[in-house]
Amino acid sequence: YGIIPLLAGHFRFMLLVLDMRSHGYGNTEIMKETGRNSSWFIDKSYRQGQTFGADAIKKVLQILLQADYKAKRGITNMESALDLAILQICALK
Repeated sequence: YGIIPLLAGHFRFMLLVLDMRSHGYGNTEIMKETGRNSSWFIDKSYRQGQTFGADAIKKVLQILLQADYKAKRGITNMESALDLAILQICALK
């Protein structure tokens, strides 16, 4: 059950970095506010976030939420939920 929350956390972080950068925060401020101590990770997350865009990231988070819900409620198994979520995310591009 750990991979979907891990993916969601990364997409949430990308969205946070995009938002902070749009408000004029630099890497130092972002590192201080988020507790992340890697400027490289901030830059990488920002570039990934730009590739998707804020609206697509929000859709990805909804997809991952649905996958997590279905897997934890027993509607589908974890592997199928994850497979479907990845296909839906890839279809956004």
